[in-house]
Amino acid sequence: MGLLQRSLMARLLTYFLLLAIMPLGLIGYVAYESGRQNITDQVKAHLNSVATLKEQEIHNWIEHLQHTMTWMASSPHVIEDAAVLISSPADDSRHADAHQSLISEFQRTAAIGHLSPIFLLDRINGRIIASSDPAWEGKFRENEPYFIRGKGDNYISDIFHSLTMGQPTMVVSTPVRDTEGQLLGVLAGHACLEHLSSLMLERSGLGETGETFLVNKSNLLITNTVFAPEGAFKKWIFGEGAKWAMEGKSGIDLFLDYRDEPVIGAYRWMEGRQLALIAKQDQAEAFAPINDLRNTILIVAGLLFFIAGGVGMLASRQITNPLYSLARYARRIGTGDYAAEVEISGRDEVASVASDVRKMVGRLLQAQEELKATTVSRDELAQEV
Repeated sequence: MGLLQRSLMARLLTYFLLLAIMPLGLIGYVAYESGRQNITDQVKAHLNSVATLKEQEIHNWIEHLQHTMTWMASSPHVIEDAAVLISSPADDSRHADAHQSLISEFQRTAAIGHLSPIFLLDRINGRIIASSDPAWEGKFRENEPYFIRGKGDNYISDIFHSLTMGQPTMVVSTPVRDTEGQLLGVLAGHACLEHLSSLMLERSGLGETGETFLVNKSNLLITNTVFAPEGAFKKWIFGEGAKWAMEGKSGIDLFLDYRDEPVIGAYRWMEGRQLALIAKQDQAEAFAPINDLRNTILIVAGLLFFIAGGVGMLASRQITNPLYSLARYARRIGTGDYAAEVEISGRDEVASVASDVRKMVGRLLQAQEELKATTVSRDELAQEV
């Protein structure tokens, strides 16, 4: 501050730099904030669309499984074979033929890849009487919700980890009834969740760090993610988005994910499935274009600072150097050096002041000479008197 008060050149140079940098800084700040907000809005809209699409795809997939089971349960061949199995003794040839026919039908459906195993449960005790996987036959499932509730209507379980299968699954069941509406058994199938993980891992338009995944109400990861490719049913998720979704909220915001990385993410709670769906992208990737613009602005500002400093220095010298010369001239005159000269160049205000000062000094010298002459005359007169 003291330098600015003592030095005209420092003040001029400071004003010049501020005049050059401040507009660029203001424009750069406005452009950066506006661009960042635009990118945030665009990414939020895209992630919201992705989350909506994924939720609809999950719904369509589950609906497809349900339709597949309903179609099989209403098939005349399945109904006929189920009726034979519950009405004929095991040593009857018709029983064996019906059993083999059901197994073939179940295996053809399981080969499609969405349901396996598929099996028929006895309507009374829940024993598996026919299955696409023979290892399941003879097992009892009388206490399972898919048997109990499947006797009355279509049933879809939550996603859970099956100890029998050693992997996550979801069971779809439906009643098998004859033409008169009498219950013959319960048809059930385990959903293959590899398709669900594949569906969630599709991240078109989400860049390198974008991902979508499902978390259950116990914070357990249900599907694999980009950063946890083998994390399904092995990793617990405690990111802010998952936390908010489990509180029954749905929205899109900037938050920290399960890696403690800042992300832009959409979150929603799928009440019917008791699952949290998260679609997110790292902020570092989303804001990379605007950060590049920020860096470019900083580089340009730095270059402009040095250029403005150089130009300001030259301009300041053109103003201050004549003033310094005039100040030195005045000091020499003040010490009695009347032979001092000051160079006058140009027609600006400084040159005008210098010219006036030189004229003033000239008049002072003339007045001094006249005073000397008057003094001499006075002395001579006094001497004569």
